[in-house]
Amino acid sequence: MRRARPLRFYLYTEKGTDIKYFHCPITNEVVWRPPQDAEIFDPITCKKIYFDVTQITIPEKISKPPVVTDFEFIPSNSANRKSSLPNLIQNFNIDIQKTRKSTLVRLGCPNNPGNASSSSDSLPFYFPSSIKKDLLSIDIRKFATENFNTRFRGGFFSKKEIAPDELLVYDMDTSILPILKATPQLLQNKCVEMFNFIVNYCKQLPKFLPSHFVQQLFSELTLVDETYVYLLKLLRNNPNTDHIPKIWELILVISTFFPPSASIQPVVKHIIAENAMGTKAGINTIAKIAYIRLTARIESQEIFPMQPVHWIDLIPTHVSQDNFIFGAPLLELVFSQRRSSPKCTIPLFMHRYIHEMWKAGIQKMEGVFRFPGNKVQMDLMVEEINTGRDSYKDAEIMDMASVFKRWLAEIPDPIVPMAKYNKLKEAIKNKKIIEFVETLPKVNHDTLGYLTGFLKEFVKFESETKMGILQCGMLFGANVVRCSANDVNELKLCATLGKDFMCELIEKWDTSFIYPLPVEFIT
Repeated sequence: MRRARPLRFYLYTEKGTDIKYFHCPITNEVVWRPPQDAEIFDPITCKKIYFDVTQITIPEKISKPPVVTDFEFIPSNSANRKSSLPNLIQNFNIDIQKTRKSTLVRLGCPNNPGNASSSSDSLPFYFPSSIKKDLLSIDIRKFATENFNTRFRGGFFSKKEIAPDELLVYDMDTSILPILKATPQLLQNKCVEMFNFIVNYCKQLPKFLPSHFVQQLFSELTLVDETYVYLLKLLRNNPNTDHIPKIWELILVISTFFPPSASIQPVVKHIIAENAMGTKAGINTIAKIAYIRLTARIESQEIFPMQPVHWIDLIPTHVSQDNFIFGAPLLELVFSQRRSSPKCTIPLFMHRYIHEMWKAGIQKMEGVFRFPGNKVQMDLMVEEINTGRDSYKDAEIMDMASVFKRWLAEIPDPIVPMAKYNKLKEAIKNKKIIEFVETLPKVNHDTLGYLTGFLKEFVKFESETKMGILQCGMLFGANVVRCSANDVNELKLCATLGKDFMCELIEKWDTSFIYPLPVEFIT
C-alpha cells in the first residue's frame, strides 16, 4: 500500500500580534503548531518553507484568534497566490482551546498585483452604485458548498473529497467537470470542450476566436453559468501570468452578451468588482468595462442579441477603442469618453447625433420619429456606428430619427433604471415626478435632462412636424421607461406611465442645466 504523504500546511501571521499559525487546506484544520512531519508552504508564492515546528512557542494568553488578511501582492515571475481556502474551521483544540469565527474573504484575482489596495470611498459618476455592495466580502466556502458538485481526487486507496472552494482555484483537471450542481451531467463533454476552448484561447491559437466562444454559448445556454465559473477558476492562482489578460478578454466577451443566473451573481460580480477597483494597469480597465456591462445585463435580465462575427472578434479591443454604441450600457458610453471629456455626464454620441439631426432638418419633416425608416439602411448605419464610423451624417432624416429611437431602445438598462420602476409608479401617483427625477443616478439624470431639453425644443416645431408633447411623450416614453414584467397588463401600464412621465418632463422640467450642453463638458 502506498505511503500517505505528509500534510501540507500554509504559514500565516496573525494580524496585530505577529504570532504564526498554520492552515491545512486538505483537512481545513487551523493550528498554532502543525505536526512535526508536516510540509510548510508560503501561501503567496506557494513555495516550500523549511520551518522547524518544534521551536514554536505558544503564548499562555492570546488576546484574540488569528484572522486571514488580504496579502500585499508581490510582483514576481513565479505564481503569486492567496490562500485558496479562506474559511477557517470554527472550533479547534491544540495546546490551548480557542474559538474561531468564520472568515470572509475578498476573492479578487491574486495574480493581479495591487488588486488588494482598492477603494470605493469616492466612485466616479460612470460607475454603477452597486459596486460598493459587490466589494463586500464573500463567504466562498458557503457559496461553493451550496452550488458546486462533490468531487474527489486520488486513486482507489487514497481517494479524497475535494474541498468545495478548491474547485474555484486554478487546475487543469477536466474530470471534475461540470462544477455546478445546476449543470446537467449529460453536458460533461460540452463542458470539457468549453474548458479546453478557454485554455486554447489563452494560448492564442488562431482557430479559437471570441466569435466561436459566443456561438458555443448561444448553442447551449445552459453552459453560461458553468463558463463564468471556469473563467473565474482559471483566474485564481493561475501560474501562467501571460494567460490572465486573455481570460479577462473572455470575461469581457461573456459579460457583453450573457447575464449569469442569480445563484452565481454575487461571486461573479464580486471578483470583477475587486479587479475593477484594483491598481493593476490594463486589468482594472477591462474589469471596469466588464463590470459595467455585466451589471447592465443583469438589470435588463436579457441576453444581448447575436452580433456580426467581425464585431464580436473585436470586443477585446474595446479596452482601447470602445466603439460599442448600440446595446452598450449608458455608463459604459460615459466611461469610454472619460479621457477626452472627463466632465461630460451624458453620452457624447447622443449630443453629436442630435446635432446632426438638427443640421439635417429634423424640425421640418412631418411625421419624423413616428414613421419608420428603411430597415436595410438602418441596420447598415448601426453596424457602421458600432465600428467607429459616422455614417449617419449623410443619411435620410427618417432613417436618422429611427436609428436614434433604436439606440434608446437598445440601452440594456434604460435611462430610468428598471430598479426604479416601482418608485416611478409611486411618483406619478403622488404627482411628484420632478422630485423623482432628482433621485436618479447622475449619468441617468443628466442624460434624461438632455433628451428632455431636445424634445422641449423639438415640439416648438409642431406645426411643421405634427409632433407635439403627447406624440413625443408616447414615442420616447416607451424607450425611457421599461419594466422587466411579462404580464400583458403590466406592460400596458408601463407604456402609459412612460408616456405620462415624458409629457410631464417636457412640459415642466427645467433642463437648462444640461441643454444646450455646457461648453466645459466637451472642452
